[in-house]
Amino acid sequence: MTDKKKLGQYLSMMEKELSVNSGKGKWDKLHPLYLCAELHYHASKLYKACDENDIKSIAEYAADCGNLSMMIADVTNSLKQEQQ
Repeated sequence: MTDKKKLGQYLSMMEKELSVNSGKGKWDKLHPLYLCAELHYHASKLYKACDENDIKSIAEYAADCGNLSMMIADVTNSLKQEQQ
């Protein structure tokens, strides 16, 4: 499988998790350090899922970590910096 195809699958997982969590509100008003703490929390859940070889949870928490990383880049305007 190509990297592009893997990235597409990962993006689909991230979009699914964003949809599942959409009731939690928007992230654009959250402080980056709060989002970093959430990333740390979800990364620890991902670590546990990997240790237990829980494939379903690995997919969910990996997507959560990706989404939180994107949110951090967004609220710090880092995404806009990349475009310049």
